[in-house]
Amino acid sequence: MGRWSIAWIFLMSLTVVGLLGGCADDVTFEWNQSRTQSKLIGFVDDSLAMAYDYRCWSEVTEGWNGSYDEIGDCGHNRLCLYNYQAQKEGPVWCDSLDNKKGEGSFEGQLNDSTVWGGSSDTYFSFWKIKDECKKIKVKEIFESCSIGFYAKKLRVWLNGDFFAMGKSMAFSGDSCQYAILDTNERTITYKRFDKNLKWIEKCDDLRAWGNEIFCIALKSDSLGISLWVDGEEKDVIEHPEWSKSYLEHRVFSLWGDVLEINGTIQKIDYRIKEIVKDPITMIYSRQYGIEFLSVNGERVSY
Repeated sequence: MGRWSIAWIFLMSLTVVGLLGGCADDVTFEWNQSRTQSKLIGFVDDSLAMAYDYRCWSEVTEGWNGSYDEIGDCGHNRLCLYNYQAQKEGPVWCDSLDNKKGEGSFEGQLNDSTVWGGSSDTYFSFWKIKDECKKIKVKEIFESCSIGFYAKKLRVWLNGDFFAMGKSMAFSGDSCQYAILDTNERTITYKRFDKNLKWIEKCDDLRAWGNEIFCIALKSDSLGISLWVDGEEKDVIEHPEWSKSYLEHRVFSLWGDVLEINGTIQKIDYRIKEIVKDPITMIYSRQYGIEFLSVNGERVSY
């Protein structure tokens, strides 16, 4: 092969490389203009409602060779406080994260000023009002059981720890019924109830207050909801307007000292171990955000 042929091949190779180098993919990234509807996630004291939302995004890649790929996710999680008792329309405080992809969705309220979320069994996120969102990795430990669960609720527990529960605590056999999250040691220890905590199996929600364990349990023989303290029933609440149709459809959440029962917001007085019978307000609707109905009949939406 002559030297001119070699030079020609060399020049053609450079041309091809140049052409290919100019054929870059076209990538378009876009955040949604609007955020998702607010989700009620807790209460501060009992005067402020805590809600969160997020913004979704999409990324489209059009390849130089005609290929097309689209991905999406959500981020920019936002936490807001609303003074629903004073019927103020806008938030009194808001903050958002810079994340493009997940800290995991926020599951609920951890204590009076912190919400929590998780992206797996071993990662937990904690976001305190007016502070940064912190994510920790924990080590799993199994005691007297070997089948764990994905935490659906985290509640304040004894000795500064947190009580974790899944969809149910009625598991039998080798399945774990609950877990204790130690954020200092960064461990989550899965367990079954021993004889001292066996009474907790009846609880649908719970939390520790001081050195005592408070438990909310749906009564099976009536429409009532019971308050238990260290295994002893202390109080029962039953609204006269409830009918038997509520028996299988009683929905409630425990947020600190606020107890929601089918949209009615009550308080728990931990000092005297009672459910305050007069409701604070009502959650009128969750279909399009959050709408509160005051005892005076006034509404405010977020």
